Amino acid sequence: MDMRDQNKTIPAYFYVLDDDLNEEMYEGRFTFGSKQAPNLFMHIKKNLPKIRTSKEKERIRLGFLEDMDALVEEQYKFEEQISPNENVDANYVSRLKRWQRKTVYGVAAFFVLTSIGLFSFFILQLSSVSAEMQEVTNTKETQEAKVSTYQDALMGDEQELLDYYKDKDPADLSTQERNIYASFLADKDQFQQMNKLFDNKATAVEFIRLNKNTDTLNAYHDAFPTDEGAFELAYQNGNYEKVIQTDNVDMTNRRSEMLAKAYLHQDDVEGAEQVYQNHQNDAVRETIDTYQENQSTIDDLNSQIDDLDEDEDADKIEELEQDKEEAQQQQDDL
Repeated sequence: MDMRDQNKTIPAYFYVLDDDLNEEMYEGRFTFGSKQAPNLFMHIKKNLPKIRTSKEKERIRLGFLEDMDALVEEQYKFEEQISPNENVDANYVSRLKRWQRKTVYGVAAFFVLTSIGLFSFFILQLSSVSAEMQEVTNTKETQEAKVSTYQDALMGDEQELLDYYKDKDPADLSTQERNIYASFLADKDQFQQMNKLFDNKATAVEFIRLNKNTDTLNAYHDAFPTDEGAFELAYQNGNYEKVIQTDNVDMTNRRSEMLAKAYLHQDDVEGAEQVYQNHQNDAVRETIDTYQENQSTIDDLNSQIDDLDEDEDADKIEELEQDKEEAQQQQDDL
C-alpha cells in the first residue's frame, strides 16, 4: 500500500514452492503499488485457488493456504473493491535502468515476504538475477545493510554501491551480487572492470547476451572482440555467411542450432547436416527436417502452379500462391 501512496509501481515475479512437489505450486507476477490486490498475500490467496489441479495437489495447496493464513497478521487480510478504470495503466513503462529494475524487484519482494513471515515459502525468479537474494541470510544486520545499499543506489546514490563492491573479491560474491554489479558496470560501459567478475570473456559475452541489448553487446565487442561476440552479432544482424565463417566459437547446443539455421538460410542443407553430425543436437535435426518439409511443400506448390493456365485457373493459382507464401514464411522464420 505504501507504493500506492507514493504513486509508484514495482513489478515482481515469484514462485510458491512446496517440498512435496517436484515443480512450483504457483508461478505469478505481482505489481507492488498497483490495484491488482492490496498486498502479495491477498494476491496469492485470490488467484491460487483458481488454478485447476489434481486432488493430491489440491490437498497440498489447501494446506499451504491454511499455513499462510495462520502466519499472516490480520492487518494484511482485507478485501477491496477496485473498479477496472481505477487500475494502473497497462502501458506504464518503468523508467529505472535495467540493473535497477532487477534489484528493486528483489528488494521489494524481500521486504514483503519478510514482513509476513513467509520468506521460506518463496523463491523470486528475476530474469538474469536468479533468486539468490535468499543467500543473504548470514545475519539480520547483514541483510538490512545489503538491502539498504541497493536501495540507496536505486535512489541515485551509486557511490555507496561502488564502495560496497570495491573491496569485494569477485570469488566471494554470490551469483546474484555478481549479476547486479555486472549489469551496473555494463550500463556504464565499464567493461574492463566487468571482465574481472567472469572467468573469461566468452562468459561475459553470454552474460551480456542474456541480460543486455544488442547495443551493449556491440559496445563490449568493440572493446573486447571475441569469436563468440562476432558469432552472436553476425547472427542477430542476419549476416549468415559471417556466422558460418566464424571459427573457434564455444559451440553450445544453442549456437549449433544457430549455425545450422545459418546454413539453411543459405539453402545449404549439406552444411546443416554436417553441423548435426558434429554435435548430435536434436533441435538441429528437427530444424533440418522442418526446413526440408517446407521446401518440399514449396516445390510441390510451384509444380502445381506451373501446370495451371494463368487465364483459366486464375483463382486456383491465387490460392496456391497464398499457400506457397505461408510455407515460405515458415521457412524464413526458422
